[in-house]
Amino acid sequence: MKEETGKILHGKSLFDARERQLNTLTEYYKNRPQHPLCLHGISIFRAITPKQLTGELIDSLFDELASRAAESADEAILRPLAIEVQLYGVHFIDKLCGAQIHYNDEQNLWWSEGLTTPIGALSFPDLEQSTLWQACTRLYGELLARDIRLPFLATQILGSPTVGIFNLYKENILYGFYDNPGGVKRDLRVLTDLLLLLHKWFLEKIPQEQFQPVCVDGRLQPRGCGQMCGCTTQLISNELYEEFIFPLDKEIFALYENGGLYHLCGAHTQHIKTWRSWDDLKAVQLNDRAADDFEAYFTGLRDDQLIYLNPSEAMPIEKALSISGGRRTIIVSDKDSLQKATGCGCGCCGGHKA
Repeated sequence: MKEETGKILHGKSLFDARERQLNTLTEYYKNRPQHPLCLHGISIFRAITPKQLTGELIDSLFDELASRAAESADEAILRPLAIEVQLYGVHFIDKLCGAQIHYNDEQNLWWSEGLTTPIGALSFPDLEQSTLWQACTRLYGELLARDIRLPFLATQILGSPTVGIFNLYKENILYGFYDNPGGVKRDLRVLTDLLLLLHKWFLEKIPQEQFQPVCVDGRLQPRGCGQMCGCTTQLISNELYEEFIFPLDKEIFALYENGGLYHLCGAHTQHIKTWRSWDDLKAVQLNDRAADDFEAYFTGLRDDQLIYLNPSEAMPIEKALSISGGRRTIIVSDKDSLQKATGCGCGCCGGHKA
C-alpha cells in the first residue's frame, strides 16, 4: 500500500463527510420530507476467485480508494466510499453448496450449473472444509488488518432463499413447488439456516460503523439495516411466495435492528400487497424492468417504505419525481444525469445539503 494512502484515508474531513451524509439518509428514512435524495457512491470493486486473493490485491483496493476519496465530500449528492470484493459474484451461495461455477467471457459474468442432486437432498455445507469459506474469512481478515476504518465494507452477495433455490435447481424448482413441496421446503430451510449463519457472521466480523450489504454505491442504507435480493420472485405467484418464501425472508430481516432493503429487477408487482404488510421491509430498490413499475410501488407500499430508483427508459428521473413529488424517493444515477434532471444536482429543488 502506498505511503500516502493511509494519510489520505485517515483524514478527518472524509470521516465527517461520511457521517454527515449517513445522518442525512437516516433522517430521510425517519421523516420522508417532500424532496428526493440523490445517491451516486464510489465503490472500489473486484470480482475474484479464491486463487486471486492476495495481499497486493487488498493494497490496490485502498490505493484506488485514496485516489478517489476527495470525490466523496459532495455537498449535494450522497457519495459513500466503499470496498466490495465479490467471490464468484451472485453465485457465492451456490458455490458454498457445491454447485459448479464458471466464468462466461461472452456475457462477462459468473454462471452456475446448479446441482445434479434431487430436490430435498440439499446438505448444509461443511464450512471448515470449504476453500471458498476459507478465502472469505481471509479476505475480511486482510481488509480489517489494514486498520483503515473510513470505507464501508460490503458483505458477500448472500441473495435470499428464493434466489438460492432457483440458482441451485434452475427451472426444476418450478415443478418442485407442486410435485415435491416437502422437498422444496426442506431445502429452503437448509438454505435459510445457512443464510442466517452468514448474516450473523458478517454482522460480527465487520465493524458496525463500516458494515453495509452489497452495492453500497447505489443501495447505501442507515446503519442497522440488511439487504436481500428478490430477483427470482418474479417467477412465482404471490400464493407460492407467501407459502414457501415469505416466512423465511422475514426471519432474515428480523436479524437487523432496522429491518432492510429488498432488491428487485424484474416484474414483481404481484407481491406488493405482501411486502406492504412486512414491518421490517423499510425500502425496495428498483432497477431495469422493476424500475418501470415505480408508480405501482409508490402507491402500493406503505407511506414509510422508501424506494431506491435506478431510472429506466420507461421511468426517467423526471417522470418518477412527477409521480412521487420527491417523497420517499432516492434517485440512483450518475452525477451528470442527476444534475440535468433536478437542476440543482441534489434533487430537492430546495437547497438541501447532504
